[in-house]
Order: sequence, then C-alpha cells, then structure tokens
Amino acid sequence: MTEENQAGQPEETQDTADLLASFEREKAVQFLDSYLSSLGRTEGDEFLLELVRQEREKFTQRDDKLLRLLIDVLIEREVYPAQSKTGNSIYSMVNGWGAYWHIWNSPLNCPNCDADLRDHEHGPPGKREIGIYDRMLDRTVSFMCPDCKHEWSRDVCQKEEETEAQERDTFPDLPSRPCPMEGSNSDDGEGEGPEGSPEEEVLD
Repeated sequence: MTEENQAGQPEETQDTADLLASFEREKAVQFLDSYLSSLGRTEGDEFLLELVRQEREKFTQRDDKLLRLLIDVLIEREVYPAQSKTGNSIYSMVNGWGAYWHIWNSPLNCPNCDADLRDHEHGPPGKREIGIYDRMLDRTVSFMCPDCKHEWSRDVCQKEEETEAQERDTFPDLPSRPCPMEGSNSDDGEGEGPEGSPEEEVLD
C-alpha cells in the first residue's frame, strides 16, 4: 500500500506531534501511554504510524528525537520488529522506505502462476518481482514474475494499492489481497521496438 493513502487523522496527529516535540523524552512517553490507552489497539498503532509518516515527510525540518521516540514505541508495541532481517536499524528502514516499510505492497502473488512474490529471506519491503525499466520514459513501467515471466503494468497495480489503502481507512482489519492485474507475457513482443524498448532491471 502506498503511504500517501494512509489517511489517519492529519490535524490531530500534527497537534500531537507538536505537543510531543515540546516534551522531554520521559514526559513524552507518559503522554503517549496515557493517550494511547484511550484508543483501541489497531487505532493506536495506526495513529503512531501516521505520526511517523508525517514527521518523516518534514525531511530537514523534522524532529529526529521525536521520530526515534515514536519508532521505539512502535517496537515496544511489536508493530515494528527490533531489527530488520537485512540487519539495518528500524530508523534506517523508516528513513529509507517510509513509516509503512514493514508491510509488503500488493501484489503478494503472481497474478498468473500464483507464485509468492515476497522476499521472505530479507523480509519486507523486499520482493522478488523484476522491475521493467523503460529508458525513454526513465521509469519502471511494469513488473515481471521471476518464475513464469508473466508481466503486469505498474499503473494497474498502483490503482489497486490506492483502492486497498482507502478500504483500510474504513476497515482497519481488512487483510492484504493480491492485485488482480492484467498483462501480457513477456515473450509476446507487443510494445517492443528498436527505440525505447523496455529493459529488465532487478529492483533492489
């Protein structure tokens, strides 16, 4: 799911972030504990994740101490693991991938052969799908299954992720589901030519 669509409560989270930033760490932790106790478990986790997302997006203007505090609380609540499978710190994962780095984006399975596209060895957000890069457009235009070589459009998948994120705002416990993409097999030759032919590159 894309971070832009994790709605939460923007005004409320911003007010809370400003208040927390004015506290010393111990007082901030006490305030958070008191506030979160009034929320359900899922609602509290989503509230914290939204705080992390907003603080991270401030970039050079963000409060790094506040961001690290929120990450620590999410680790204590077991929303984030203590360390990523890649060995990177959770702060590094949030800094590089965003607040929702720990959730694999759709599709979780190949729409053609149903192969699991998640990289279980290295954990989220890593996936096994192959990105097809178009030099003329200077962007990844589609993805390919590493097992059956089936290809699907990046744009179609993004629309599905947006729909799923909107549904999650209304139904927080809605489970992830595969993205029902349509696409052509990579050997059909459509859309290829001497100029601007898509080239395969594995996304790190």
